[in-house]
Amino acid sequence: MKISVIKKVLLIPLLFAGVATLQRTYDTVDIRAAQAKFGLPPIALVKTFDLGLHAAAASFFWVNDVIFEVPLLRVGLDRLMRDLALVNDLDPRFSFPYYFTVLVIPDERHPDRVAATIEIGEHGVREADPDWRVPFFLAIAYHLYTDDRVSAARNYDIAARSPGIPFYAKRFSENFGIAQNARAETIAAWRIIAASAEEAGDQATKERAEVYIERLTIFDLLEEAARIYRHAFGKFPEYPHDLVAAGILSKIPRDPLGFEFTLGGDGSAGIVK
Repeated sequence: MKISVIKKVLLIPLLFAGVATLQRTYDTVDIRAAQAKFGLPPIALVKTFDLGLHAAAASFFWVNDVIFEVPLLRVGLDRLMRDLALVNDLDPRFSFPYYFTVLVIPDERHPDRVAATIEIGEHGVREADPDWRVPFFLAIAYHLYTDDRVSAARNYDIAARSPGIPFYAKRFSENFGIAQNARAETIAAWRIIAASAEEAGDQATKERAEVYIERLTIFDLLEEAARIYRHAFGKFPEYPHDLVAAGILSKIPRDPLGFEFTLGGDGSAGIVK
């Protein structure tokens, strides 16, 4: 008898929870159906009637999209992209929609979607409040979905210099393209950035590009020295300082970005993790 009573007592809240869940589902579907008919209003109309509170309106529409539109992409990506553009236009300094868009929307099967995403990300880098995630995820989009190594390198560097960036993201950004099979292209990209900056009179960017070029050539130097070491001793050196001990290098160059160099078993240069 007691067990039966306990079961009934436990069943009551479960039934209430079930009813509440069904009601919430019905309400959500009803709301979604109503929204699907209309979508977000044009930017000019919103700015006319939001009493100048563009940031508040942007926040409202952003929450609307994240809660109702994004989970199932039920309105289609074209509408979603237009909605995100509305949010960015209302409050260009609101950074979250920029990096959310760049992180979630790209798809290499749809080049137009990648292009639209990158356009939004670039707008965010120019207009939004400083937020390392905007240039970081934009750089990843360039890196994964395009052959534009110049823009990838440029945005990784912007991310690395952004306030509040965590160490792991800064480390990843500053070491973009150091692998043997990517280094030559990365050096070429930074030379393009340096030349463009010099032409534009942007001395800070030019100097930053030169730092990356200098650093990447150090990896080449260490690997060439490691090959000389192997030719002399029949094996690759275990540590960079072995190159100094063998008289191949007078000293190990200092990493201008503050990392410590290392050598792999195949003589490839890298940084200490």
